[in-house]
Amino acid sequence: MGVLKVKLVKATHLADTDFIGKTDPYVKIGLEQDNVFRDHDYGFQVSSKKKNDVNPVWNEDFTFNIPTLDNMVLSLNVFDEDIGSRDDKCGNCKIKLEHEGISASPKRIEKTIDRNLLRKNGMIIVEISYHP
Repeated sequence: MGVLKVKLVKATHLADTDFIGKTDPYVKIGLEQDNVFRDHDYGFQVSSKKKNDVNPVWNEDFTFNIPTLDNMVLSLNVFDEDIGSRDDKCGNCKIKLEHEGISASPKRIEKTIDRNLLRKNGMIIVEISYHP
């Protein structure tokens, strides 16, 4: 088994989804192997929440034990914490790891956060490395 290391660096220009106050963002980081016949889910991990921040900086590290980068898809789902009601989904992006040239040296990747088909919601920046 190898180790995939994901450093959630920051997000920029998140849309403010709250009527009162500002966005309190956090990220659910999921990993799955997208196979033709059967997908394999490697679970998800959750970042800390940043209060009142549309340009949050996390600099948090996450690790996943995986056998290969082949067909691996990293999902970054950004949410706004709402006290007393369901958290709002701000958007998401997916990174197909085998197409990114991931190696033992961390690679910085910037992706647009898609809120829906027509709207974008800022950028998210991660650093990813893989140690077979």
